[in-house]
Amino acid sequence: DVMIQYSTSSSSSLIDGVVNYVYNNFGFGAGWSLDMPLMEIQTDKKFVHLGAEGTYEVGEEGYLNNRNLKDIKIQSDTSYTYDGATSTYSMTQADGIVWYFNSSGKPLAVKDKHDSYIRYYYVTSGDMKGYIDRIVDTVGRVIKFNYTGRYGVNLNNVNSYFPQSINVTVYDSESPNAQPLFT
Repeated sequence: DVMIQYSTSSSSSLIDGVVNYVYNNFGFGAGWSLDMPLMEIQTDKKFVHLGAEGTYEVGEEGYLNNRNLKDIKIQSDTSYTYDGATSTYSMTQADGIVWYFNSSGKPLAVKDKHDSYIRYYYVTSGDMKGYIDRIVDTVGRVIKFNYTGRYGVNLNNVNSYFPQSINVTVYDSESPNAQPLFT
């Protein structure tokens, strides 16, 4: 399932940091994100953002700190390769679902217990580089994100660009002749 979520937060530096990290990775607007895991790779720490479930630091053994269950494990993993992308990390859940992430911590794919994949692709150039381009589900339907316009922000001498609008279209396949199912 692909879900979009909206969240509001009280003003705390931890929550603001999480919101800013997710916002900078999706560019959907303050509070909006896809409800899917996203890894944050820092020099000496790793975090996993689990959408509606919260954000956790990854412990030394790969399990999530301050989570009562050991139902999710993060590890280095280069076993997933598809369409020129290779995983750097994986997240294995107790129910057999495995998420694969690139070196930036963005999901490349999720594999269910029946070995079916949902694949994630990202914009590869321009001001929107790194934002999600499309999601292809297990039967080949495509959710395509089209970014229009842009505005820039300079924080600490780093330019960041965000779309002014995002159009989302669902197609029945990846074929160049695919007809939109809805926009």
